[in-house]
Amino acid sequence: MPEQTIALVNMPFAAANAPSMQVGLLKAIAATHGIEVAAVYANVEFAARIGVDLFARLSDVHEAQLGEWVFSRAAFPSNTRADALPGRFPAVVAALAAETGTTAARLAALREHDAVAFVAELAERLLADGLRIACFTSTFQQNVASLALARELKRRDPEVFCLFGGANFDGPMGAAYLRAFEWIDAAVVGEADEAFPAVLDAVLAGRRPLPAMPGLIDRSRLDDAPHVERATFTRPLDTLPTPDYGDYFTALERAGLSRGGFEIPVRIPFESARGCWWGEKSHCTFCGVNGLGMGFREKSPSVVIRDLEILARRHRTVTFSAVDNILGPRLRAALTEELPRLGYDLELFYELKANLSREHVRALRNAGVDAVQPGIESLSSRLLTLMGKGIRAIQNVNALRWFRHHGVWARWSLLHGFPGEVATDYAEQAAMIPLLHHLQPPQMLCPVRVERFTPYFDGRAPGFTNLRPATAFELVYPEHLDTAQAAYLFEADCDVLVGPQAIEPLRAAVRGWQERWEADGMAPFLTFRNAPGGLFVDDGRTAPAAPRRLYCEAPLGDVYLACLDRPRSLASAGRALDERGIAMSTEELAAALEAFVAKGLMLREDDLYLALATPARHPHGAPGEVAPS
Repeated sequence: MPEQTIALVNMPFAAANAPSMQVGLLKAIAATHGIEVAAVYANVEFAARIGVDLFARLSDVHEAQLGEWVFSRAAFPSNTRADALPGRFPAVVAALAAETGTTAARLAALREHDAVAFVAELAERLLADGLRIACFTSTFQQNVASLALARELKRRDPEVFCLFGGANFDGPMGAAYLRAFEWIDAAVVGEADEAFPAVLDAVLAGRRPLPAMPGLIDRSRLDDAPHVERATFTRPLDTLPTPDYGDYFTALERAGLSRGGFEIPVRIPFESARGCWWGEKSHCTFCGVNGLGMGFREKSPSVVIRDLEILARRHRTVTFSAVDNILGPRLRAALTEELPRLGYDLELFYELKANLSREHVRALRNAGVDAVQPGIESLSSRLLTLMGKGIRAIQNVNALRWFRHHGVWARWSLLHGFPGEVATDYAEQAAMIPLLHHLQPPQMLCPVRVERFTPYFDGRAPGFTNLRPATAFELVYPEHLDTAQAAYLFEADCDVLVGPQAIEPLRAAVRGWQERWEADGMAPFLTFRNAPGGLFVDDGRTAPAAPRRLYCEAPLGDVYLACLDRPRSLASAGRALDERGIAMSTEELAAALEAFVAKGLMLREDDLYLALATPARHPHGAPGEVAPS
């Protein structure tokens, strides 16, 4: 780090294979106020020290909070409760060992020696550079490491000002941490775009107390903390500067890493929206991602493109990841029109809702969106209704079809453990999955977690009782922390869950689906070719190297094509055939549709029918070329 008085520190276990959007944006905001800030990517340094594979796995472990536990000795030396944590999660520790070769002894050494030494060395270096203000952004599993460094800085130099913010400090959590740990001087609750430069300016000028403004809590205002208004950026997002990620790539170079040093290549973060447009209408019962900032705001398409252009030139890259919680329909329409017109060939990742048509997916892919997180969560319409997703299972399947066809990698999972679930919700999904082997499988099947800010947490969605902070959280932190106010993850009781036996058929079906895609050779496929007189369907879902060919003579082939683009009812399919001049009675059409369902070539949900095959001609590559990027 060059000689600076202010450091924005990105501690482990923030993912090391991408710069921090929060750090990059706040650094740029400070610069617009004439304040020079250094971004310190301590996560990159620690990843290089312990190995990027182990670091990435620890970044992902949430149930056991192993990433937080690794820094717990450095943060809370006298908290002996944390010693018991690995023993409470033997399956997680065993999985970590199997995937990375990390033994229990190595884990213990990471906590007792590596993390402690790392924090001490980092504090010494920062203070040697004349540090006056240390700013920590804390999300997911980077809280304990951040607290450890702040504690060590204050121990060595009590005059250093320590400012915290980020998702781990939203709502009541910020005040709880401030009360418990005297080495935190102030915290920003909510969006720090305006409070951050104001705090820096006040501290540098020696003004105390800090200015009263939304979201800002310091030690002089702890009694008023419950009444502090959450900080929300009230000006248009277009007024925000382009993030500054220069220090991240410097950190990579100094650590001996490169863009090719990670399993997943570096994607540069960019922001085009905040909040969730769907959550404003129907807050998904299990989702706490937006915290208290659900209000949806978008940048203008021209500003989004400006940011992409600037970042592409600065970092000589075409690979980007939107940090948005969801892509809005208006911005989607604008970007899918403007980016192809400009002739750019980018690789973009977006989170989005899965109620997409064939044309929507085609337009997204043509605009450069090659990877998505579509928020599928279930292939049961009944469960989707319990979640408040506003979508049916057959629509989720349709989105997966067109992602596969257009070469868009979909990162999605299946959830279980919803109040009100019944065993058939999972049995029906398990029975459906063999029909979908040609589509990209979910990454995992996992239980719903009760998170702060969700309808399950605050009672808007009933079913869970006896909420209590997660076991790992209670073990990692010392007893004097009010964990009921500080925790983000909770455990709860629910008397109406179906239990593991009802989930096991779905788990086995998902495992088989994943294995087919992980096997050497061709990925499974189900494609069709339209020809004069009929339709050829090649079914390689079971044996891709020896597919089964079926021929559907007209007008049966036309019936199949009528349900190709999207799910259709019997009446809607009839109208589609009428428009093509094909006459069939209602009885004949119903019999044809049911015949396709019986052969496993169509999916039926209530009154809707959907063809499962995709066109054999792939506009963005051959079958099986979809891969994470």
